[in-house]
Amino acid sequence: MFEMYGFIAAFTAQILLFSVAGPLRVIGSLRGQIAQFVAERAPPIDAAAVSRVDRRLQRLRLLALGTALIGLLLLILMIRYMLRPDWTDGPLEAAVPVYFVIQCLPTLLAVVTASQFHAVLKHALPQEKRKALLQPRGLFDFVSRTAVGLAVLTYFLFIGFLAYVQRHPFPGFAGLLTNAVAVTLIYAAVAFAIFLTVRTMGSSPLQAREERMRSVGVAVKVCVYSCIVCVVFIALLMTLTLLDQQRWEPTFVSLSVVVTGLLTGMSLRQNSRIAASADSAAAALTP
Repeated sequence: MFEMYGFIAAFTAQILLFSVAGPLRVIGSLRGQIAQFVAERAPPIDAAAVSRVDRRLQRLRLLALGTALIGLLLLILMIRYMLRPDWTDGPLEAAVPVYFVIQCLPTLLAVVTASQFHAVLKHALPQEKRKALLQPRGLFDFVSRTAVGLAVLTYFLFIGFLAYVQRHPFPGFAGLLTNAVAVTLIYAAVAFAIFLTVRTMGSSPLQAREERMRSVGVAVKVCVYSCIVCVVFIALLMTLTLLDQQRWEPTFVSLSVVVTGLLTGMSLRQNSRIAASADSAAAALTP
């Protein structure tokens, strides 16, 4: 029964974070950015086009809340399944990531909608000439060496853990080499994503360069933290299998999603505090 209670708590947190709190914050921020930008333009931007985008974002916010209802229905069905004495972890482990994808769709569509609107504004408005800035844009400009070092250390500790499991294998263990290659590919994919993020910082008429730099910093931190969470999560699943506690695996699958979301939220809040401090300093220097 404790496995069921743990899963209920973790999955409820996943529903609240990715179907309620997260979408409301992200979509509300996008609407606020667009409204502020439009209010500062002269001559004013087409009000009808702005209104259409705002209504679309509001509908996507309602759609995100709708995924919370889907999650509650899914949770009820999973509780009924776990009340059976012969339940196994497989169906639950498959349902959690599938539902997570459903949760993320409204927020991703909102970001795409706002980005398309940004692109329209960028081409419709006169472009200011910008001076080239030769400041370096390396990895450590956006994330601390401690976080990167922890990600590297986690990787090598995981390889050592695989060597131990290789000596005490469990049914279904793919072997040291296969698992090591899989994790290496994950790290390589994340490293490539960081490289693209840092080197191809897009420009938006809604953001100054400093704001874009902070946004890139959030994305890079999330990538690094996700590597750490992913490796720890895989190691925990293997440990549970070694201990013959597979029924706890769905709980840790959902928890890994929640932890990644919390780390993302922390990075976003830090970004907001930095932006607020910068705005306050600029206001203080303005005569």
